[in-house]
Amino acid sequence: MIDAARARRWIPAVLTLLAAGAGAGVLLLPRVHRVVLRNVPAEIPRADLVALLHRDLGRPWFLVDLERIRRRLKRIPWVARVSVRRRWPGTLVVRLRTRVAVARWNGVGLLDRRGRLFALDRGGLGRALPSLSGPPGSVGLVFAEFRRWWPLLRRARLAPRALAMDRRGGVVLSLRHGPTLRLGARDRRARLLRFLTAALPVLRSRWLRVRYVDLRYPSGFAVGWRTAARTAS
Repeated sequence: MIDAARARRWIPAVLTLLAAGAGAGVLLLPRVHRVVLRNVPAEIPRADLVALLHRDLGRPWFLVDLERIRRRLKRIPWVARVSVRRRWPGTLVVRLRTRVAVARWNGVGLLDRRGRLFALDRGGLGRALPSLSGPPGSVGLVFAEFRRWWPLLRRARLAPRALAMDRRGGVVLSLRHGPTLRLGARDRRARLLRFLTAALPVLRSRWLRVRYVDLRYPSGFAVGWRTAARTAS
């Protein structure tokens, strides 16, 4: 039978052995030696991702905090969702789901499919996207108009180039490879439908000559021509 005094003397030695064993176990664990990136869009510089993930290389594979990596990557404006998983031995697989930019806002920011401003338009990434603009606080209203009109224009084989709203709510819609539509501040959807059903069939044959179509009349429209200073209604 072991007396209490001798047992107390052995306790430090036993704890030391356990700690050493645990340390040896950690040393024997595989280390993170490779990170595989999936679905990386061109908008996110690969060097930025490498810099964020480099700090995890060499760490014990089982002990890497995957949730911390997800939070770190979610700080990148273009990233909507992140999936991080382990793959034996010593590999981390990172999949990104990114936001899709559908328009520019006031020439500097990008809007996603829900009309949320999520990134600066650096390097001209959104140059080919429609340009939306309006007074402060109007991004939701302007984007809602844009979303409502897009299907109508697409069915008519037209594409918006820019949509601008002034402080009084007046809207001007510029078409890509086409004229500018002056829609005003009221009944804008009805006026756009009037353009598509009444003005467009008449103007199709002279499309390249049309500079603008003014739809702010109660029951008609006016046309501004590129080659002559005359209007027709």
